[in-house]
Amino acid sequence: MRDLSVNQLLEYPDEGKIERILWVDPAMSSIYAIDIHAPTGMPVFREAEEMERMRETGEWRVTEADPWLAFLADEGIPEAYRSKRDRAWAMIRALIFDQPAIFQSVSRSRTVQAAMAETGATKQTIYRLLRRYWQRGMTPNTLLPDYDRCGGRGNENPLQGKSVAGLRTGTIRASTSRHKCGTCFVRWLPGNSRRMIRWIFGSPTTN
Repeated sequence: MRDLSVNQLLEYPDEGKIERILWVDPAMSSIYAIDIHAPTGMPVFREAEEMERMRETGEWRVTEADPWLAFLADEGIPEAYRSKRDRAWAMIRALIFDQPAIFQSVSRSRTVQAAMAETGATKQTIYRLLRRYWQRGMTPNTLLPDYDRCGGRGNENPLQGKSVAGLRTGTIRASTSRHKCGTCFVRWLPGNSRRMIRWIFGSPTTN
């Protein structure tokens, strides 16, 4: 368990699923994780002893293949999408830092009810945003509209042909093909090779 950290992905080959670690107990005795593809997924609690047993029997393994990992600098994001992201972020920001309580169903229900009263958002909206935030890498940009929905059927994508400045990757050209929108870029934080800032904008690649 001591080699696991927040935002790492755990692949369960026999079950065909991948979980993202959302929280690690400071005592390394347990974690919370979420299935990154489950349409109705919510955090699940896992004890260290059980996790170690499952690792020894090959039931899970760490994977670096993050289908949600991508990057867009803010200046490359249309204002309309940034506005949507910021509104969504305002709805859940206070909730996500209430850890580990937000990962527990009873505590989460009470917190969501309070957020509904404060923001006017529906229960479904808040849960959808929380799920998206957790599944896709836990940064505000996970709340951006999906790239493959941009522009609408038959309309030009607003990012088509625009250059986007990367942090360590130089300048990239926004893809004009929808199937390429999952291109990934990462920036490693100094002094901690296990932590990454992830910027999410779009659907995962399928090839």
